[in-house]
Amino acid sequence: MKSVKRKCSRCGNPGLHAKKRPAVRTVAGHSFKASVPALVCDSCGAVYFNGPALGDFDLAVANKLARAGVSDGEAIKFMRKAVGLPAVTLAELLDTSPETVSRWERGVSHIDRAAFAILAGIVTERADDRSDTLERLRALRHPTRLGQMVQIDA
Repeated sequence: MKSVKRKCSRCGNPGLHAKKRPAVRTVAGHSFKASVPALVCDSCGAVYFNGPALGDFDLAVANKLARAGVSDGEAIKFMRKAVGLPAVTLAELLDTSPETVSRWERGVSHIDRAAFAILAGIVTERADDRSDTLERLRALRHPTRLGQMVQIDA
């Protein structure tokens, strides 16, 4: 792969090379591994992962957890963070309190099936580059006023 004109922050070597390196995430007792783009220093071996690629990896991990129904606190927190939802926002969308979300994520209480299904839907849709569930939840919080006659193009 091509050389990049940056210096290694560990040894100062000018010239990092773009390569793929293994990245591992362990969530809720499950380990996930993928090859992720990174910059590698040939001199000292330092690895600098590509941020957006790591975000994509985290979303893929969250998607696997959601589709498998893994609903313990660590998985809930990981999924929420992978889709970029602050705990307060998730609480608002689910019409619950931030304290409830905190209890789910700390494993103090179990998330109910409906709330998990909604969070899992948000995760799987985001992995498919969609946001239908988020848009519906936001519409429920702030409904749009429709006129008496609404034109539908069929």
